[in-house]
Amino acid sequence: MLKNSPLGSRYAFELFELFSRFKRIRKWRLLWFYLARGEKSLGLNITDEQIEEMEGNLDNIDFDYAQKEDMKAHVHTFAKYCPKAGPLIHLGATS
Repeated sequence: MLKNSPLGSRYAFELFELFSRFKRIRKWRLLWFYLARGEKSLGLNITDEQIEEMEGNLDNIDFDYAQKEDMKAHVHTFAKYCPKAGPLIHLGATS
């Protein structure tokens, strides 16, 4: 793998970190968090408690629970840690 090569370790470390599994999943969660905040500001029935629950679990990622690389698995994984906010995770993000 390029990460273990001299070329990868010298020049591509930032790219490997940027596109790591953790960063990718955290970006999805940030998207859902900001989406929920925006929907709340538009008048949807979303409580501050739900928003805080999402914010408090952005980095709480269970890689064993969500082994699949599909969106549904990660929505369910995030909802596992945010039971009150579960129904609004990914709400309005699909057509």
